[in-house]
Amino acid sequence: MSDRGLSRRILLAGAAGVSLPLAAPRMLRAAEPATVNVVGYFGIFEDNYTKAVLQPFMQTNPDVKVVFKPVRGSAEATAMLRTQKAKPQADAVIMDLSIAAQNAREGLFAPLDPAVVTNLADIPAWGRPANNMGAALTQDVLVQLTAPKKLKKQPASWLDLADPAYAGRAGMPIGDVRGTVLLALLCRMAGVDYKQSVDAGIASLKKIAANVQTYEPQPDIYTAIRSGVIDIGIGWNARGQSNQDQANGEFAAIVPVEGTAPQVNTINLVANAPAGGAAQKFINYALGAEAQKAFAEALFYGPTNSKAVLDPALATRIFGTLEVRAKQMELDWDWFSRNNNTLLQRIRREVIAS
Repeated sequence: MSDRGLSRRILLAGAAGVSLPLAAPRMLRAAEPATVNVVGYFGIFEDNYTKAVLQPFMQTNPDVKVVFKPVRGSAEATAMLRTQKAKPQADAVIMDLSIAAQNAREGLFAPLDPAVVTNLADIPAWGRPANNMGAALTQDVLVQLTAPKKLKKQPASWLDLADPAYAGRAGMPIGDVRGTVLLALLCRMAGVDYKQSVDAGIASLKKIAANVQTYEPQPDIYTAIRSGVIDIGIGWNARGQSNQDQANGEFAAIVPVEGTAPQVNTINLVANAPAGGAAQKFINYALGAEAQKAFAEALFYGPTNSKAVLDPALATRIFGTLEVRAKQMELDWDWFSRNNNTLLQRIRREVIAS
């Protein structure tokens, strides 16, 4: 119908007292943001990572919604990935490097695209697994955790965990990577290469076992010490430092005189991830210097991006003094990823079960 014909129809209808509906304007609906499900550690990790990384990312990337899915550890995340392998519900997973490498070999992860994840260029070689199967996201170290005001004798060595002064007051969550890292340290202290034999380390853990009240402190080792259930144990420095700040001298995280060993968390793209493209966009942001510095300031996790610059005092709390760093034991992560389950079986069978 011509414009003249339409106008004449309107005039005639008006004269007859008839109302004609006007065509509603077409509204353009904004595209729904892509949802990226990120699996990672529960508790204060989830809380601080959401504030320091997820929320800033979503503010600058309104086309992507990131949902954090908490798990208790890498073993739980791995079980979830295996269950969902045919139809994944997660897009990215944060987990321990040794477990991540094993999962990559099982086909649970997909390679990152360097053209999208451009911040890979700023991650050192040790933090970039072969074929870009994930990337190192954070650094941490194993520490002793204590309730200093409750201990008549302050520990100084890893071997002090076996001191009768702490009988029945130790919590030793050694059924995961904390146990295998400690095992490697104990082997070094005995003058043995852990890749050749861990018998010496197992013998040391058996001596410590006499003091252990629990191998599974609830809800975690940090809370158990702060609540007075136990007085000494082992854990990770990042969470230890955070708890130390909140405990008014009732909690301490220390590196024993023999030094410590590192732990690395990686961020990984799930194979056949539902939101793969958006997930890589988020992973790129997470590996950036800005995000890593923000998380270090929030929860004492060491950044892996070579361009992330920390305040010297913060760097010391994360990485230790120069003396502590000089004593740090470097681990063969490829070897660990292939042997971690065997080591854990020995710890569970010969130490925990006995």
